[in-house]
Amino acid sequence: PVAHFNKTVDIYRKYFTENNASTDNMIVGITSLVYIDETDEKAYKRFYKYVNHTLKQSNVHGLNPEISVGSKQTIINKLVHQYEVYRHDRHMLQLDLGGMPAADVERQIKILGEEIIPEVKRRIQEIRKSEENKWK
Repeated sequence: PVAHFNKTVDIYRKYFTENNASTDNMIVGITSLVYIDETDEKAYKRFYKYVNHTLKQSNVHGLNPEISVGSKQTIINKLVHQYEVYRHDRHMLQLDLGGMPAADVERQIKILGEEIIPEVKRRIQEIRKSEENKWK
């Protein structure tokens, strides 16, 4: 959950700041599963069979609703929200899970690279500029 992970990020930042003269090299990275489809419903339906099987083997509980699964707009919103919460520098998205066909993975990569990532970068830049302007 976001609240738990954010506590960990805050602790990392606190100890890094206390033990380093400069925070220039401090990097925060997060990782999440991602699956994109035309609608949130289609995305969950198609991804469920792959992720639920894999997660049940590792955590017994199965699918966590906080993962990044849904339409392009849902994924954009989730990635931007995660940036707003964590202010991280890197985000690794895991696409291939539980025997997903290569064509499906390739489609995800294409959508991410051509549509989602450019919009996420644009929105993060807007957030950064807005924050910079607060201090002027």
